[in-house]
Amino acid sequence: MNRVFGPVYSRRLNKSLGVDLVPFKTCTQDCIYCQLGPTTCKSLERKSYCSVPEVIGELEQSLEKVLPDFITLAGSGEPTLCSALGEVIAGIKKITSIPVAVLTNGLLLFQPDVRRELYQADVVCPSLDAGNEYTFQRVNKPVPSVTFETFLKGLIQFRKEFPGEIWLEVLLVRGITDNRDEIIQIAQCSAQICPDRIHLNTVTRPPSDSFVTGLTISELEEFASLFTPTAEVVADYPVISEVATSQEEINQDIILDILQRHPSSLLELTSTLGVSEGVIKNLLKDLIQQQKVEVFNIRGRELYRYMNK
Repeated sequence: MNRVFGPVYSRRLNKSLGVDLVPFKTCTQDCIYCQLGPTTCKSLERKSYCSVPEVIGELEQSLEKVLPDFITLAGSGEPTLCSALGEVIAGIKKITSIPVAVLTNGLLLFQPDVRRELYQADVVCPSLDAGNEYTFQRVNKPVPSVTFETFLKGLIQFRKEFPGEIWLEVLLVRGITDNRDEIIQIAQCSAQICPDRIHLNTVTRPPSDSFVTGLTISELEEFASLFTPTAEVVADYPVISEVATSQEEINQDIILDILQRHPSSLLELTSTLGVSEGVIKNLLKDLIQQQKVEVFNIRGRELYRYMNK
């Protein structure tokens, strides 16, 4: 698998070119809503999972073909677990002026070295899915040694030190964090962090636990005003039609590179890759037969996801 993938389109970062720094499902949490499935390696140990020169070289090649709005450190695991994180961000800054965003669950922000390495980023997007210890354990299932209090203090401290923008994502789960009392607690914690923007999200892709479902857009909009600043609802993904590459370049590896980090519908894949549905359908059919891709149905919407064996 390549380290660089996409571009992927979203309401938060528009056209984003992803950089994946850790092995599949290596994370500090095992969130019940994760679109990539259960965490197979839950750890607090930071390792040098990648070669910085190779990552930067691959990124340079990708930037010759596409001009994204953001270069985003994200993908199939928790990027702050990569001990070369700061070197990667510094390397990106040397080759391009495109802003760097980091998508993180925020758990490791209690560690000063992690906070320092992130200072070079333009935008950091941490998550806050709970407002108390019980819900934190139930929704995020973090490594046992980190409490909600430690996690929240890390976010608050990071805000005091970080010179860039913090875009806080709050993802709500039906039956757990869909009531006013829980959301008020999350909003109170968010107010202590003082993010520049708050993005309110819910389950729209295949979750790790099958019982997990999302809220409606109208419900999210109703809760948005409880946050300061008022939260922006980002759960509805736009369809963007743009030719990203030539049809001759499309193969199974390119499809897998995207699906390993971002479960997608047929329409999203055709829009991202700029080729006909027929081409994508044939590739997906083969990948399903090889048991490398599986199909999920979320609210009548068919999505394809990488199968982790």
